[in-house]
Amino acid sequence: MKKRAPRKLKLRMKLTDMTKLDFNYDELTILGMLVRGATDAEIAQHLDWELKVTNNFMRKLKRKAGYANRTQLAVWWWTQTRNVAA
Repeated sequence: MKKRAPRKLKLRMKLTDMTKLDFNYDELTILGMLVRGATDAEIAQHLDWELKVTNNFMRKLKRKAGYANRTQLAVWWWTQTRNVAA
């Protein structure tokens, strides 16, 4: 049996100027926790919110930044904040 080469994860990054997006404090908190790998339930518990509220914020953030899933959003935010800190 042939061994397959590991599949590479392809993320289509959308280049967005961070200054054009206006995030409030809660959104920044969610993005920070998302980059650290927190689940929606952990974010909700940290912010003392219902899970549904966190899900709505996550959906809003993905739409605002133009990404389809939370992984793409987390990678984008990590690269944006990494570039600012450097």
